[in-house]
Amino acid sequence: MTWDAINNVRYSVYAIPTSVSKANAQSNSSSGIKSDYLLDVTYTNSYTLPSNKATGYYYAICVLDRYGNEYAPRYSDENSKPSEKVSLISPVGGSVVKSPATFKWSSASGATYTLQISQRSDMSTVDIELENLTTNSKSVDLSQFGESATIYWRIICTQTGKEPTPSDIATIKTAEYEPISGLTLTAPANGNMVSDIATITFKWTAISGASYKVEFATDNTFRQPVLSKTTTRNSIVVNMSEFDYNETYYWRVTATKSGYKETTTSTWSFQTPKRTPAPKTSLISPKNGATLAGAFEFVFKDVAADNYTLEVANSNSFATKVLTLSTGWTKDNGTIKYTVSESDLARGSYYWRITTSKQGCVDTESDAWQFNLDIAGGEAGYNVQKDKATYNPVDKLELENLWFRSINSEFNNLPENTEWSFNRSFCVIDNIIYISGRIANETETECYISRYNAKTGEFISNLTLPSNVQVKYLPCNDVMKDNAGNLLVSNISLNIASNPLIIHKIDKFTGEAVQVASCSDNAGGRVDHCAVYGDVNSGNFYVFAGLSKSRNVVRWTFKNGICTDVASSYLAKLQPSGSDLGISVRVFPQSEDLVYVNSSFCNPTLYRFSTGEVIGSFDKNNSLAPLAEYANGCTFFNYGNKEYFVYPNNPVWMDESDGEYYGGPYDFAITEVGSKQNSRPWQDTKLCKIRYQNDLGRNK
Repeated sequence: MTWDAINNVRYSVYAIPTSVSKANAQSNSSSGIKSDYLLDVTYTNSYTLPSNKATGYYYAICVLDRYGNEYAPRYSDENSKPSEKVSLISPVGGSVVKSPATFKWSSASGATYTLQISQRSDMSTVDIELENLTTNSKSVDLSQFGESATIYWRIICTQTGKEPTPSDIATIKTAEYEPISGLTLTAPANGNMVSDIATITFKWTAISGASYKVEFATDNTFRQPVLSKTTTRNSIVVNMSEFDYNETYYWRVTATKSGYKETTTSTWSFQTPKRTPAPKTSLISPKNGATLAGAFEFVFKDVAADNYTLEVANSNSFATKVLTLSTGWTKDNGTIKYTVSESDLARGSYYWRITTSKQGCVDTESDAWQFNLDIAGGEAGYNVQKDKATYNPVDKLELENLWFRSINSEFNNLPENTEWSFNRSFCVIDNIIYISGRIANETETECYISRYNAKTGEFISNLTLPSNVQVKYLPCNDVMKDNAGNLLVSNISLNIASNPLIIHKIDKFTGEAVQVASCSDNAGGRVDHCAVYGDVNSGNFYVFAGLSKSRNVVRWTFKNGICTDVASSYLAKLQPSGSDLGISVRVFPQSEDLVYVNSSFCNPTLYRFSTGEVIGSFDKNNSLAPLAEYANGCTFFNYGNKEYFVYPNNPVWMDESDGEYYGGPYDFAITEVGSKQNSRPWQDTKLCKIRYQNDLGRNK
């Protein structure tokens, strides 16, 4: 066999049985032909076949360079006759074409064609390749190249029994995009006043295949935009609340369509309905420049408005409001009053105003008055101490510590005569912290609730609870709130078969206690903490509790104040593992059937009560899981239309076998809750950790 010679290379020679196709002769483990068929490697451009390979085979020759690289083979059964070379007809010679463009070339008998289009003149990379064409013209969408782009094309002609032959390469240019025609605004009519209804419909002519951006502004140069919306329809509906009354607005539409220039309509204007101002009220108290101490009232004139909104801010621009209220007013002899509790505002300087609202009128703001608040709460000599740690912003959210209080004597920031040995729980209602407490670990012992200002940490007062809360085994162990914000306390029960779980509703100001639930179960079990879902005032609610050293959560159903059903749920799986929940089980109901559970052995996990199945757990995002268990308790809050989940991340615990404390330093994790329930709250990344830099009370 002989073949064309190439300088400074070797050649690998293959003999392949005629029964084996070229495809099946290829190696599965590397590129090229299987080594089974290799005859020899030669330095010359000829080779004498051995007698046993002279018939029944076809042959392949590959260039083998001095680096050991083997190139594509040429086969002995190839037909070396080339196909006809076609001529390109149009577009050619630098023609400018619009998309889609029709490509034409001369025809060849019995041929199929491949159209190739590239942004490279040597066609080293091909952007569009259309194969097996049977006619000598083809329409092609060129929008991917954009406008005024230089591109290249050619035709590869393949005739039966012949080798493919490429044409010459032609150069063309895509046309500059034309603007979209026919885009005009249609409604509301230019310069007209819109109707005084809840919504306004804006319309324009439809452009096939276009998308639109609709812009609104208070000036015709759109330097003061007020609203922007996108749509694929040729109309939008906008709430009247997006605009102010008695104003002129300007609007325009910009259309975007593939293959065309972005096009904007002329600018039209419209007027919002004319409305008279709501009656303006006069401020009465606190007086402008007044200095106040403790609780006080906002008082202003009743001007028969439909609604009044109080705004309190740190500056007279009201850019940052610290208090906004539109409910809870009382009327008194021609005035409107609102009482401020100890926790609503901290010490400082404030501005306040009232906005009046009335049907068919524009809201009206009162004058703004300034006042000073000197004392909030009832703790003389209290000084706020803050965590010295700093927290890096995450996703433009930044954490700031407002205060801390610690039993460690080095900080010296607890009220006098404070005993924390029997304070087992707390909850927050209307920015007041309520901490449960008892004097001793006895049934018949005095019980109380301590109140603190949640914004400043300042002690307000103790509520001494009446003797009817003194129930077995240990009273006033848990303090909680129901969905209506009622303050509740409950006891520890060592065995709910013989020692019911008793829940009392507590008056937040007097401490008066009224029993609202008695919960028992013949199956027994210890309960340290419980939770109420619903409103105890209505008599219709649920009580949930986890049983220590088991895998059971119990639910009591109350109708009209009477327990009508007791149900138990066996939890299918514990996260991260374990055979039981351990002690101090906490349950956080999200509905009558969805509950979060955590305990000394179990990380927060979302269960379906009716089946015991896991709905969400840290198994879905183990990187967010706490560093250790032994941390009961978690909570949720909403901010910026997102829900966040707070849970202990690195807890401190006491080993019951030796009485020593382990773990820490104590910190918390805040995580954004996933939007899908089956991934709550373990979908997104950890927001931040709250860690007390000075190790506030590791052993306590």
